[in-house]
Amino acid sequence: DSTDPDETSPLYTGPIEVESNTVIRARAFRDGVEASQIISQTYLISVYHTMPVVCLTTNPDNLTNEEYGAFAYGPNIDPNVNDRPWFKKATFGQKNWFSGWVEYSDENGQLQISQGIRFRVMGQYSLDMPQKSFSIRANAQFGADTFDVAAFEDRPYTSYAAFALRNGGQDGLYTRVLDGMEARLIDQSGSTLATQSWKPVIVYINGQYWGHYNMRERAGVDMIAQHEGWANADDI
Repeated sequence: DSTDPDETSPLYTGPIEVESNTVIRARAFRDGVEASQIISQTYLISVYHTMPVVCLTTNPDNLTNEEYGAFAYGPNIDPNVNDRPWFKKATFGQKNWFSGWVEYSDENGQLQISQGIRFRVMGQYSLDMPQKSFSIRANAQFGADTFDVAAFEDRPYTSYAAFALRNGGQDGLYTRVLDGMEARLIDQSGSTLATQSWKPVIVYINGQYWGHYNMRERAGVDMIAQHEGWANADDI
């Protein structure tokens, strides 16, 4: 059920039969020592996609808890009222960081990323949409501190500190490609303006299909340092 394994979870004793989309999470325990990191794997059964696939796994409470969950409205919130700024008071407006696991498979189904992460929702008014945008950041506390993959064909980089899964923003209910197309047009014009690369992907959250997203370079000091060839992003 994608919850974080603890010492009360079922003990692994042999092969696990998987017949439908399933997330398996594992953790090792031993008396007298700290528990291991949580390892996760998403199994997609009889599922075929022509786009890359990103699978995000986290304890469901991180998404739905009424006090701090990334997707929750929170207590005493009525999203049906006409006063639209209600969503700034919603729980997801806190933009809390959570631990999780991300897997990225390319167009050919080859697994390119599988590691622990930190993530949070991102955006402003687009948080009012059923699909939330995410900032996904590598973190050494949960594994590697970078995503070592050439994620974007139009970039020479083979390592990234973070990336975004964007719902399309103001275009999220329409074409969902305007931001990415505009960035590519700027790149192809020969402009020196830094833009975020773009790749359409399919997203699953805790083994459930979550639809189309736009995978983007994450704007920030790490991206600026990478584009400008600066060694230390902390100096920006």
